[in-house]
Amino acid sequence: MGNANGRIYAPVNTDDVSTVLGVNSDLINYLCSNLHGKINMWAKYKPESHNTPESINLIMRQTNNFGLEPTAEYFSIYAFREAVRKNEFNGGWRYIAPSGNDFMRLDDFVSEDGNAGYDHNATSPFGDLQPIKITLYDTTTHNTIVPADAPGGGEHSIGIDEFKGGGYHDFANWYFGILLFYSPTRYFIATTASKMNEKGDWQVNFGWISPTYAGTYTGVPFLCNQRLTVDGNEPGGLRIVGIGNSGVDIELVKETSLYYMLLTCVFEDRYTIHYMLDAYNKTNTSKTFSNISIYVGHMDYKTGDVVDVVRIGGNHAKEVTVAANSHVNVVDDTETVGYGPGVEASEYYDMCGVQYNNKATVWFPIDVGDIGEDDADTDAR
Repeated sequence: MGNANGRIYAPVNTDDVSTVLGVNSDLINYLCSNLHGKINMWAKYKPESHNTPESINLIMRQTNNFGLEPTAEYFSIYAFREAVRKNEFNGGWRYIAPSGNDFMRLDDFVSEDGNAGYDHNATSPFGDLQPIKITLYDTTTHNTIVPADAPGGGEHSIGIDEFKGGGYHDFANWYFGILLFYSPTRYFIATTASKMNEKGDWQVNFGWISPTYAGTYTGVPFLCNQRLTVDGNEPGGLRIVGIGNSGVDIELVKETSLYYMLLTCVFEDRYTIHYMLDAYNKTNTSKTFSNISIYVGHMDYKTGDVVDVVRIGGNHAKEVTVAANSHVNVVDDTETVGYGPGVEASEYYDMCGVQYNNKATVWFPIDVGDIGEDDADTDAR
């Protein structure tokens, strides 16, 4: 069997190669030189430039980094960051196929033992980064961890630990990293604790990022020849290359935005309010809402101030605990207030508000419900 399911097996011939690549040619030089542009650069077994007419082995492929090299390098965090800021970041890689007077060996498409071969469906060996939402916790006891897709590899695919070019491009001894970019003065950069060939936890720890830095960042994955920590100094001799991903959205979210109270009020008649208070917790731990107070009042649309504030619901619980990823109806009741709903033509709008956890009161409009304008309180206020 020479080829099947996009793979080439020994013994190999030009028909196998042309079939898998989708190229109408039986010329060895043309097939191996990739002038047709159909060779998958991430395939482990493919033609490479080596000064020998003899079959090449896996060690030779590894020390040649499988004929691959990055299309750009950055020698400082500043240069890397500025390239991202200007949308000029080049994180691509290229395949250096044999050319000119190089030896063209058809058996470069299979392994030296004949048990593996070119895989037209091979994917990048590097880890990657997907869009994700990450919670910035209220306390300093939780690190900001950004997970990444672990690197690939296998019998027919390149493993990240197989890049053994040595010296300048010894990528197996590099680190995987992530830049979180918001602005030139607001960014974070760090790498994994383990080198690529050590295959440690595939995540980047940014230490503790304060909730004040919440927002949507551009997350750019990269490889780096030295370990970077978010609070460390930039080491000398730094070199950074991309992995083909120009950036994804990484949303850093305040934990406090994931648990909140929602108050709904509606006038059932001119002086009776039906009010419902719900507590929502979208975090992974239980949350307590304390010092709960409910108010009604009028908002002056010219100033935005809420006036004539009256507290209601005084007989209800002042504290409630909500389990992780759930919600609780805290109050569902009615109460008579000292004034009725305003009308849209007046200078005031009816509002209800809730205060909890010693935060500022959050105000919501009161639904007038079925009360008509003739029943509305048109007293000047």
